[in-house]
Order: sequence, then structure tokens, then C-alpha cells
Amino acid sequence: MMFVEGNDPLDVPVESLTSDGTSGDANGEAIVPTKNILLSFTSHVSDEGFSPAERTLDIGCLRSNAFAARKNGEWLVDNLQTAHSKGFAIEPLKSTVDVDSSKPLVFTWTPPENHDPNVPVMTSVLLTLKGDVTLNFNVILSGLVSFN
Repeated sequence: MMFVEGNDPLDVPVESLTSDGTSGDANGEAIVPTKNILLSFTSHVSDEGFSPAERTLDIGCLRSNAFAARKNGEWLVDNLQTAHSKGFAIEPLKSTVDVDSSKPLVFTWTPPENHDPNVPVMTSVLLTLKGDVTLNFNVILSGLVSFN
């Protein structure tokens, strides 16, 4: 069983009209729901320019009695083009994690030189965890520049 830790809280009231993340493909069959993960970044501006902001997600794998034969889990980050153009870097993009352990997935945001510091940045990438089951996460990356 795979897990992710280190994200910002993303609370939505029960009576919210937002989507639950389920959808269907062209044949009407259900697709595994995508869960949202929020990572907020705050860069500081100085005479030298923008400082980088870093966040880390810990991705782990726990032994499951139902699938005890599986030795490890893996993850993959996709849809990076827009995130890269907005100053986000992710390392490593793909990795494996042994059972009963975790590994860091590091996100760094350095606003590009032409970035307007008065405008917040928002984009997302797709994180896929493959263990006993495949889990898909829409990682929402939100960046803000602080003048303090």
C-alpha cells in the first residue's frame, strides 16, 4: 500500500458543489478517481532576485497482507511542461520505494526572471503511485512572492 505525506490541508465542506474526482472514459466506464494534493510555495524577493522555495512530499510503501508478495512501490510524475515554464522543478520524477520505508519527492519553485511578483502562480502535475493498487494524485502547485 502506497501513501503520501507532507501536503497542505485541502478541506472542502461536505455540502460543496465541487467534483468528487470521479469520471468516465469514452465507453462510460469509471476511471480511478484522482485525488487533489495542495503544495503552497512562498518565495521572497530581495536585491539579488527571487529566492527559491522548496517543499517535500514523503512517499512511502507499507506491506499489505492482501498483496504480501509485492516487494516495492513506485511513483511517476507527469504533465511537467507548464510547471517547468512557471519555475517549478521536481526531483526525482520517477523512483521506487521499498516496503516499510519512504523516500522524498522534492518540489522547488524559483519564479522566472520575468515573473510579476504581484500575480500568484498556479499549475498542477500528475503523480501516479503504483503499489497494490494504482493511485492518481493531481498535485496543485501554488506559488506566491512575499516582499517581507
